[in-house]
Amino acid sequence: MIRHVIIRHRQPRQQGFTLLELMVALTIFAVAALTALKHSAQTIRQQEVLEQKTLALWLAENTLAELRLTTPWPATGTVTKAVTSANREWNITIQVSDTALGTFRKVVVSVRPPENDDRTLATLTGYVGQH
Repeated sequence: MIRHVIIRHRQPRQQGFTLLELMVALTIFAVAALTALKHSAQTIRQQEVLEQKTLALWLAENTLAELRLTTPWPATGTVTKAVTSANREWNITIQVSDTALGTFRKVVVSVRPPENDDRTLATLTGYVGQH
């Protein structure tokens, strides 16, 4: 008796990903990308705020230094002036008041952006002596 042997060749299993695996991978990538995008946007906003506060503090320091260097010392009262610095507009409020010592005056310098007068970015207090 002759037996016929049938040899079946197994086809190699296809290499690659299934559609489900690809969808899961794309979902994970999308969530990671959205998280990174949100974080970078928040970082940019924080950098802008820090930049504004730094510029405002420099303006306050410069204003106080100018008052100390001027020959007539400042009169008591409040003065607000508009200044352009670093290609931006700023409102600077200077409040001068007397102290217990007659030869010194207290000066409070506040810096705000003109578009939002309620938000003070920097406040600096100093004393100016009579020359």
